[in-house]
Amino acid sequence: MAEEGKRLEFELDDEDLKLFSEEAAEQIEVLDVALVQLEADADDELLQRIFRAAHTLKGSSAAIGHKKMASLTHAMESVLDALRQRRLRPSSEVVDALLNALDALRVLANEVVTRQDSGIETQSLEEELLALLENAGEEPANAGPGHGDGADFGFAAQARADIAAHRASGKSILAVSVRIRDDSPLPGIRCFQVLQELDAAGTVVATDPPRQVIEAGEADYVVRAVVAATLPPAQLQAALADISEVAGAEVREIGEDEPLGAPAPASEPRPLRPGAAPSAGEPGNAASASRRAGAGSIRIDVERLDGLMNLVGELVIDRARLIRIKDQLAAVLSGSELAELAENLEETTAHLGRITDELQDAIMRTRMLPIRSVLARLPRIVRDVATRSGKKVELVTAGEETELDRSVIEVITDPLVHILRNAVDHGIETPEERRRAGKPETGTVTVTAWNQEASIYISVKDDGRGLDFEAIRAKAVERGLVSAEAAAAAPPDEVLQYIFLPGLSTAKQVSDVSGRGVGLDIVRTNIERLNGSISVHSERGKGTEFIIQLPLTLATTKALMVVARGIVYAIPLVSVTETLPVRGADIHSVGGRRLLRLRDALLPVLELAAALGDRRPAVAEPAYIVAAQHAGRQVALLVDHVLGEQDVVVKSLGELLGARPGIGGATILGDGTLGLIVDTPSLVGGAARESRETQLARVA
Repeated sequence: MAEEGKRLEFELDDEDLKLFSEEAAEQIEVLDVALVQLEADADDELLQRIFRAAHTLKGSSAAIGHKKMASLTHAMESVLDALRQRRLRPSSEVVDALLNALDALRVLANEVVTRQDSGIETQSLEEELLALLENAGEEPANAGPGHGDGADFGFAAQARADIAAHRASGKSILAVSVRIRDDSPLPGIRCFQVLQELDAAGTVVATDPPRQVIEAGEADYVVRAVVAATLPPAQLQAALADISEVAGAEVREIGEDEPLGAPAPASEPRPLRPGAAPSAGEPGNAASASRRAGAGSIRIDVERLDGLMNLVGELVIDRARLIRIKDQLAAVLSGSELAELAENLEETTAHLGRITDELQDAIMRTRMLPIRSVLARLPRIVRDVATRSGKKVELVTAGEETELDRSVIEVITDPLVHILRNAVDHGIETPEERRRAGKPETGTVTVTAWNQEASIYISVKDDGRGLDFEAIRAKAVERGLVSAEAAAAAPPDEVLQYIFLPGLSTAKQVSDVSGRGVGLDIVRTNIERLNGSISVHSERGKGTEFIIQLPLTLATTKALMVVARGIVYAIPLVSVTETLPVRGADIHSVGGRRLLRLRDALLPVLELAAALGDRRPAVAEPAYIVAAQHAGRQVALLVDHVLGEQDVVVKSLGELLGARPGIGGATILGDGTLGLIVDTPSLVGGAARESRETQLARVA
């Protein structure tokens, strides 16, 4: 094993490091998703996608001098090539070996960032991969020199038939010769880059030296090849010449009547300045540059997006201030000759408001990502957990194109993975249990995402054994989390909420995957920290469903602005069900607590300012009630005034103030003062707990 912690050096600067890290993460994610799909459906397109990802990883790791990573990826590529050629079957054993190698690649890719040797051992992984080829009767790829004599391109009957088929389909058969500069310190790597460029251009029929030699980084200054391509020879020649340290490149089309023995050697290749790109006037330059730059998208640093979002937030605040100034001017100048100025200001403010809304929307869209990036990781998790627990589980996903803010994606991934693991590990039964219950041996877990109004919903549903209500009730009492009286009196829906209490689990057997219930208190806390909610529904023997509700973004929110004891509060609009005047409201006093009868429901009544810790005497009697809900429960909040709806920019309270019960943040108002954003989940949850304690006190 390598010495862990040893300092590593790679041939790349800070900019190259960033590009390598992004590309490696992207290709590893492609492999992670696609390899799991391989067992179910090994179609040609999927195999080609997997091979290309491994091929790219090998090239980039070889280019920076990460030999261990390049060697392991080369072994993976040998297996993938056998799969692609249908000489090897994608069995569970093969996929397991590839996934184990992929996990090692993650660690090796991180070594490039940390520059520290992780000490991970890869020799056994390579041997395991090559053993798969030997067991299948394959001859492992010979990466050493001397594999070919440089003259024989190996045009067997099948190769000639392939060339004829390519030509019949409209492709050009191109003879390629590339020479690397004599002073190149890494000619083998440059030859490999030439091969990658040829792969991107079309189908490489034959190479000299053989492909295995080039891929192993053992080629020596000259590469010759026959390629079936759709692009003009001049375009491919320009792309090859653009590779660093290429001294010359020659590409010409082979006519139908010309012999195929070998492409003509480039004895006098077109000279190029070392490392120089083709000039703007050369054919194919624009196309080559376009291919490298990307067709329709660019990468943007997240910090830049955050900075833009902060600037837009300031614009939103200034818009609110302008509207307030306009209203004040209109009141003061009403009927005077300056009223026209106030009217002009109103028009300008309205126009600024429209522009700010459009700009805010545009910036928000740049921060939005499809939830596909989260859902793509789930098949591997399901496969691993199901394999460990001896179960058969199928994962079904829907709504992959549903978009939400990247900041929400970062926070929601861990809770979602935790719920999914629990569903597979303790929700789905073993094949034997499912057969006895009259179910198919393979259980199903469905993850669905969708947008509704200003929220995103994520459902995780399994068709497993369901939750045992009585076991949950008994365990909550046993752990002292709920009194026996309260548990006995609790309806089923309330009993289900016990699984979110700290430390509650009904799992009969502890596994390395947390039992259903363990850690769900942390899951709920993290979700509620996003002003979201989580609910659970279950039916014994039929399955369980968790539904997560989240805001689309954490940067701004629509809120109902209210005043309580002279302070302006913003109640997230997603929590507000209705407002009504106190006068005429059906309020009763029961056991020392006030309750509002709202149609068929009884809502605890809270004076908003007092509930948030304001101990000053009230300046006026509350005039309005705001009904707010969370996780199926409601409270009635007493406030002095209702100002109306407004988009507010969410600001953190900062480290000095820290977390305050009932307060989820702050916003800057139109007059420059601070408004507090109400944390509805904590208010509703606190009211529910207080209601239960009151009931228990009456029972006692």
